[in-house]
Amino acid sequence: MEFVSQPVRAMDNGSNIRYLDLGPKFMSADGTIAKAIMPDQLHPSAAGYEIWVEGMKPLLDAMMASK
Repeated sequence: MEFVSQPVRAMDNGSNIRYLDLGPKFMSADGTIAKAIMPDQLHPSAAGYEIWVEGMKPLLDAMMASK
């Protein structure tokens, strides 16, 4: 599923502007998003925010280490 256009991805310069697609981390194998993760299919629950944090952490750690 494609949510973001190529021009947005193209802004990733590998340094201080990074593009990170976390969409797949929220989806089940069948392409749906569990109500436990996003009850209204838009706003994350506490469990959804945990997925978000875990998905972002490696990139944020790497970016902070390079400063």
